[in-house]
Amino acid sequence: MTDKTVNKYGKARELEPEEVAHLLATARNGINGERNEMMIRFTLNCALRISEACGATIGEIMNTDGTAKSDWILVSSKQKGGETTTIPIDRKTQKDLETYFKSEAVFGREGAPRRSATRPLFPSTNSKNGWFIVPNAGVQLMGRLFKKAGLEGAKSHSLRRTKATAMDKAGVRLRVIQEAMRHKNLGTTQKYLTVTRGDLRTAMEAVVY
Repeated sequence: MTDKTVNKYGKARELEPEEVAHLLATARNGINGERNEMMIRFTLNCALRISEACGATIGEIMNTDGTAKSDWILVSSKQKGGETTTIPIDRKTQKDLETYFKSEAVFGREGAPRRSATRPLFPSTNSKNGWFIVPNAGVQLMGRLFKKAGLEGAKSHSLRRTKATAMDKAGVRLRVIQEAMRHKNLGTTQKYLTVTRGDLRTAMEAVVY
């Protein structure tokens, strides 16, 4: 029903579940693997933009005891749209974040300055940016990972589209998906959702006279 490389509106396509698994494995096995894998999981599971994930600080996401918070208060200056928003963090992602936060490969030893509240959750190797990955670099990083994984037509925004489509297939109401995606217009949300031939067949089989 839709081209494999783009959705019907010409935007970056969503990923199939097996493609997500392959992308995560590819990220995990590369340079800065723990950081890159967690960055993908966090961005995807919380329906974020890459620029938002790049700006997350440790204090915004993690408690002082090393546990992950259940919500991220995403301030207006860090997101598109100009409004402060509460982003729910699902329980699995919380557990993954807690494991990630213990990584010496990413943050050094326990108590190291790189774990201070104002430091980035996904640190760069470039200290000129205060160890933050700048948004454009984050987009480029995702592009390299998609290319390495052989996912043609996928871009950084594919992660948000994948989350939106997955929620739709799970039966989440469109109005709720709109709120989760932080879209002001329902029409924008609808453009994120992909309808396949399998979806149409399921719909036709759902009601038969």
